[in-house]
Amino acid sequence: ADKKPADWVHKIAIAPVADYLMGMKGNSNWLGMEAEGGANGDMYYAIPSLRSTVSRTQSPLVEGWWRAVNFTYNNVVIECFIDEVAKNAGIDPLEYRLSLLKNQPARKIRGGTPFDPARLAAALELAAEKIEWNKKRAPGRGLGIACCFYNHAKAYTAHAFEVSVSKTKKIKIHRAVVATDVGLVIDPDGFANQVEGGFVWGLSAVLKSEITVAGGAVQQSSFFDFQVSRMPDVPPLEIHVIPSNAEPGGAGETSVPSVIPALMNAIAAATGVRVRELPLKNKGYTI
Repeated sequence: ADKKPADWVHKIAIAPVADYLMGMKGNSNWLGMEAEGGANGDMYYAIPSLRSTVSRTQSPLVEGWWRAVNFTYNNVVIECFIDEVAKNAGIDPLEYRLSLLKNQPARKIRGGTPFDPARLAAALELAAEKIEWNKKRAPGRGLGIACCFYNHAKAYTAHAFEVSVSKTKKIKIHRAVVATDVGLVIDPDGFANQVEGGFVWGLSAVLKSEITVAGGAVQQSSFFDFQVSRMPDVPPLEIHVIPSNAEPGGAGETSVPSVIPALMNAIAAATGVRVRELPLKNKGYTI
């Protein structure tokens, strides 16, 4: 009746990095790690029932960690699907998220990490305020928003985008905003550098970056053929830090995950088409 999720089933099929880097191949104890970021007892929205499964697949290659590790793909799934659920319910996606955060008590989640839903809601509200969420846009413009609680870094982040997409699938990012709360910031300049770097890393993942294999060999060898977002691709980023005297958290990875679904949600809002595969270049999109 309230149009909120009653049950969430989250399924992951993955070749765990721990199989290769930590000599744990075949050890089921490491599978739970791949569900971190919302599907391992650390779901940040108020959903009464959460079920998740992780199925081990085999990779022909040795793998390594990617910046922001498991939080990237799990946050994309959660934040894009929440947008779709909100649309199906006929509710603004920002308001829908806030309704799933507000009135939750602060608590400890899996692993004993303290979680304060009010801090994540505040990040969403600040990002929405700065992007002028309720302002009427010209036809063809789309807004997207997403958030992430990076639990072991005690960080609360939200990204918002305003975009338009041409008939030839060329994306124009008109504005990009991040609001973040990592507790007490010790080095503001260094923190801003990490947020900006995470933003570029997330953009790269959405738009261009991929590893391909042919004939048993990786085809990319360096940054001339492994595509990342270059300076002409990157719009100005408006960084808004929420002042806090809470225990300092982390910044190296925490600004990556919500970049990806926020941009995907903005593109869906602008075009009416939901893309579920990355990078977008493989679907004909450019920037």
